[in-house]
Amino acid sequence: MLNNNASQIIYGYYSFKECENDNKDKICYNYRTNKSKFYIYGAIQDDTTYRMKPIIGMSDIRNGSGQQGIDNIVYMFGGLTAYFNNKHESAIRIFEKISNLSEYWTLEYLYISCQFDFKNYKLVETVCLNRLKTDSSNNYFWNLLGLTYYRTGMYSKAKECYVKSLAMNSNSDFIWANLGIYYLHQSDSINAKKCFDKAIKLNPKNENAWFALGNYYLGKKNHIKAKEHFENAININSKYADATANLALTYLKLKDTTNSLICYNETIEIDSNDWGAWNTAGFLYLNLNQLTLAKKYLEKSFEIAPNEIPVLLYLAKLNMKLLDYNKAVEYYQKASQINIHNGIPINELGICYFIMKDTINAIKMFNKVIKDYSDQPKIVASGFYNLGLIYISFDQPKAVFYFQKAISLDSLYKQNLKRAIINNRWPFKKRINDIIK
Repeated sequence: MLNNNASQIIYGYYSFKECENDNKDKICYNYRTNKSKFYIYGAIQDDTTYRMKPIIGMSDIRNGSGQQGIDNIVYMFGGLTAYFNNKHESAIRIFEKISNLSEYWTLEYLYISCQFDFKNYKLVETVCLNRLKTDSSNNYFWNLLGLTYYRTGMYSKAKECYVKSLAMNSNSDFIWANLGIYYLHQSDSINAKKCFDKAIKLNPKNENAWFALGNYYLGKKNHIKAKEHFENAININSKYADATANLALTYLKLKDTTNSLICYNETIEIDSNDWGAWNTAGFLYLNLNQLTLAKKYLEKSFEIAPNEIPVLLYLAKLNMKLLDYNKAVEYYQKASQINIHNGIPINELGICYFIMKDTINAIKMFNKVIKDYSDQPKIVASGFYNLGLIYISFDQPKAVFYFQKAISLDSLYKQNLKRAIINNRWPFKKRINDIIK
């Protein structure tokens, strides 16, 4: 049986006759011994002994006779309990025990939504398409199919699904929000905002719409507005990990490290597998020179996501601060092997060799950056600048040449050179002054 819920579930099964108007699409369930806030569909009044709520599309889940009928009831409520407590892996296992699950579109929708959370997109697409062959007006499945296409990069197909869904129900706030996310991805901020505003007008409690609107303002670099909308989303759903993480990012943009760290730690409390929160918090601790905490957080992010480039780069930076340069080299090399199209790990590896006074390998890395990553001008500019830093101590003409190349690609390096001249007594100082005038 299913933990402590089985007796109440079976009680609900035997209380079927007490349902209003003997409606066979309704199941009576005694909630008295359950959590005070438990939802099947929509809000349930807290002051009634028996809670009767339609399970849309059920069409008599008591399919079969004898024990099979009871089992279906048990698995239905067990699956719902797991689903609404965000235990989606358990929900999948339980829903799969229901005989003829596909006959009950509500449960199939919840089941396939869980599969979506685990990125089983091909299965989700197949189930949605099969459902829509016989139930073409089901906008829930159109929307989920749209989300699946969006997640797999088929953006035009995603839009088609959202539009079809809205044609059936133009008052669906969550579909307006998803359509807005599509427009935001397409850099159509005008239509994106219209969709988000429409979603919020239809349902001010739609946390996803507030979250998306926060992302809209984050993209516009209006960080105060972004902060306000992420907070609105969190006020509606205090366990909204993505909104909490983006609020942390917004605080970071506002240069408020303290509140950023608070929000990243809150994100981790909600979702302990959010490697991005562990990683960014670890990097912030690194910048604060709190190396023990930085090590704890960055190693945790590596445990969760050992092949993510930002994880490897931050761990390399940590080990450079700890003066363990060989370990830093290992992380940089691994990052460069995972993504050969990203020039950052090679450039950072060159800097590491430079600090280690391994000039030969440093020059080799910076030349590789310049040769292999011409499509990344900022990285190439950094490569030229770093070569200039190497050569300035023993080859003035080459140093000047590399500095000029760096400045031609990114004027930021002119300011870097000015600061370097003020802070250092370089040889050939007059010649360097000439190229930064």
